[in-house]
Amino acid sequence: MKDYIPKILLVDDIPQNIQVLGGFLSDLKYHLSYATSAMEALRLVKSNQYDLILLDIMMPDMDGFTLCHELKGINDVSEVPIIFISARTDQDSILKGFQMGGVDYITKPFNSHELIARVKTHIELRNQKRMLQQVNNRLEGMVDTRTEELRKANNKLMKLDDAKNDFLQLISHELRTPLNNITLLLDVLKLKLVDEKYNNYFIRIEDSMRRLIEFSELALLITTMSASVNKQLNWNRIIAKDLMDNILQKNASFIAEKDIKVYNTLEVSNLSFMGEYFLIEKSFDIVVNNAVKYSEYGGSVYIIAEKIDSFIVFRIKDEGCGFDESSMESFFTAFSVAQIDHHQQGFGLSLRLLNMIVEAHFGKVEIQNNPDGKGATVSIFLRENLK
Repeated sequence: MKDYIPKILLVDDIPQNIQVLGGFLSDLKYHLSYATSAMEALRLVKSNQYDLILLDIMMPDMDGFTLCHELKGINDVSEVPIIFISARTDQDSILKGFQMGGVDYITKPFNSHELIARVKTHIELRNQKRMLQQVNNRLEGMVDTRTEELRKANNKLMKLDDAKNDFLQLISHELRTPLNNITLLLDVLKLKLVDEKYNNYFIRIEDSMRRLIEFSELALLITTMSASVNKQLNWNRIIAKDLMDNILQKNASFIAEKDIKVYNTLEVSNLSFMGEYFLIEKSFDIVVNNAVKYSEYGGSVYIIAEKIDSFIVFRIKDEGCGFDESSMESFFTAFSVAQIDHHQQGFGLSLRLLNMIVEAHFGKVEIQNNPDGKGATVSIFLRENLK
């Protein structure tokens, strides 16, 4: 841009007028071109790139207004500023000049200093606009380049995520075969080794196997949910009372083993909501099982449901040890090394799955320690109806 010399086209059917204009502008280091007719002006603009056009209005073959309209219809010329220079001083002509696309209007006889000042102003504006366009083009190029880089990086991450999910699914599936074999061998050993001194070993092995099976099922379901974020759920109306009856029946032996008293208000409830039954049942099983697991022997678990706005809200309250305040917010985030302790305690992974299932149903999960310092309450918000 530093060595660029602006080009100006002077259009007037009277050569003497062009000579006067050229004389005023000759000292300004501009490239000046001349046309004494509209047709000649059209020919010149098609083969040259001008920065400014000074245009007379009263010409015999085509007036300046018509020529301006023609120029504005040419793609490479439409942005070139046009200054009308005319003896017409009436307001209608001046207004029409601007309406046709002119950027300025100078009346004859004109003051040379005024002419030069206006030409300089519009040349400078033209240069600034050109520079701004060049900057915009460079920025668009940079944005396009960066967008392509991000697209490639995102595709790479998606492939890595797919590979991770495939790997975890493979691990989950592969765990089943040796676990089934171990179960069969353990049953055989129980028949062969009838001595009671081995019972403790059997109990510990069965407990470890149970934990492995639970982990396998959770990991498989989590990877399935992760790989099916946009999966269309099999929506059905779920009766809250029937659902909770099934959950408590599944956990009946565990509840009896710990002598837990369950206060279930859903026994007289007629609440219902929309969801995919298998996933919803799994999520409630997680919460109730955890509530029983972390309650003290002989403790109580409370199951409450109510309608709040468009949601059916379930609250499962226990009287166990509660949650560490510093860890509650991390239960629903992506897994990290910092969460290992929580997962080892048994509830981190399952709560992660719980949150994924509820979010897939356009609901939310809230976890709070009870105000009295005994245990915690898990609240599950599910939509009563689909809208």
